[in-house]
Amino acid sequence: ISILFDLCSAFAYQELEGLRRDNVRVRVIGKWEALPDRPRRALQNLVDKTATNTGLVLNLAVNYSARTELREAVHALAGDLRSGALDASAITDDTLSEYLYTKGMPDPDLLIRPGGEYRLSNFLLYQCAYTELYVTEVCWPEFSRDHFTMAVAEYQRRQRRFGR
Repeated sequence: ISILFDLCSAFAYQELEGLRRDNVRVRVIGKWEALPDRPRRALQNLVDKTATNTGLVLNLAVNYSARTELREAVHALAGDLRSGALDASAITDDTLSEYLYTKGMPDPDLLIRPGGEYRLSNFLLYQCAYTELYVTEVCWPEFSRDHFTMAVAEYQRRQRRFGR
């Protein structure tokens, strides 16, 4: 696992200038504060140095669990109910979304699953309610720009129904 932490740190430092040049803002979701010091500092640097960028947003899910996210959201929401900061009758889907790690971000339109897996695997369970899934047998290391283009083209052919 230390190799993964080294890769995370290397990515964060190597990609910083390109992300800044391309005006990409980086956000990290998950319990990434639990990472060892070096990768945690590298990710924090990436977040800090791109915080004012106004282009695309790159969300990195690091040490992420949708169940943990939902549990923490419910605990925070319950705390606000107890303190009177929130009225139970005012809770909507948007209210709950404000307690999630992805606060302020739109739900995904498309989720690409490489490796042929037909499951969400504890990933953005609440946010993916109406997300279109694209599953490919191609494994992640071999997933190329052409594969991405095929996924987007397939998505564009779909008629989204949003649960209707």
